[in-house]
Amino acid sequence: MAEEQGPEVPSAPPTKVPTAFGFKGTLAPNGSETVTFHGDHDVLLSGMSGRADGPAIVETQITDTPPAGTPVVSIPGGTFTEYLKREFPTHLAAAAGEELAQWTEKNRVLTDAARAGDDEAFFELLARDPRELASELTLGRVVTWRTEIEDYNRYFRFRASRLIAPSAAVADAEHRMEEARKKLGQLGASQLRLYDQRGKRPLPPPHIARGCYYGLLCLLQGLRAMYSERQHAGIRPRQLESEVLEFLGGLASLQGASPFLPYVRLAIALMRDRGILTHAGLGDLTLVELVGTRGATPSDTARVIAATALEVSEDTIERLAAQPAPLPLPPRGDRQRWIIGPPTFKLLDFPEVQALLARLTR
Repeated sequence: MAEEQGPEVPSAPPTKVPTAFGFKGTLAPNGSETVTFHGDHDVLLSGMSGRADGPAIVETQITDTPPAGTPVVSIPGGTFTEYLKREFPTHLAAAAGEELAQWTEKNRVLTDAARAGDDEAFFELLARDPRELASELTLGRVVTWRTEIEDYNRYFRFRASRLIAPSAAVADAEHRMEEARKKLGQLGASQLRLYDQRGKRPLPPPHIARGCYYGLLCLLQGLRAMYSERQHAGIRPRQLESEVLEFLGGLASLQGASPFLPYVRLAIALMRDRGILTHAGLGDLTLVELVGTRGATPSDTARVIAATALEVSEDTIERLAAQPAPLPLPPRGDRQRWIIGPPTFKLLDFPEVQALLARLTR
């Protein structure tokens, strides 16, 4: 006989919250270290930052069998209530662009103002800290607004109410009802304040700005070094211009194991885009002039071209390029790879570039 099954109980939708985890380590030049992260909850990796004294490669792999003997770093866990108290404020402060102490103090000032009846302070507090949605302060406001609406609908909404209540009382009740409706609408809208981008120009992700800038810097420094070496070797200007052009063409399709080559190829595409160069005020320059012989440094030229390509200011490029955003690399099998640290690679040190240069100049 088949066993009867009761109705299936639907599972609650998952709660998604931001968290952060990582580790610090010391590596010798060309050294490596493997670390395993383990957590009690499902984790979706949505962002990464990494600081290092020099360029380094980070690889990540999801596996059920981590290598034996590797150090294990626990991903923050605990109950949701513990998370809200211990970890969530740090993420909220970072989202507001403030230090935790500064964020906490500003919230205290807003709380005092909200308790004194300042609704704008109340909604700003909710935008900064959604935990206040569960506070007695918020519940008191919501119940009050709902009561204002309920009272108007029960006693003053029908036309005959003018016969049994003074017109001033009806008008006052209607005004308080409309205000309550607006406030309840603002209650939900408060959770979108932090993410409202109206009137704000979107910025490119930091890793894109860093990739463009450092790729251009590496390329321009390498081209200038190659030009100087050939110039000191007594190569005539016209032949030298031809060699630089041929070298750039070879770099555009160069493949190899050096991790930064994809960003060198990106830089070449930007330097070959006449529209970008024209908008940057560099459209009339020859390639030799562009690589730096006109007096501008490679970093100046890289900043100008990157800013034009991404439609932001040079100051913005400088600021984004300084952030610790890893540069993504093509995956290797089931491993994702990134470059962390300042990607101050030297183009002429890449074995593939040295071989190309040897072929072109022999």
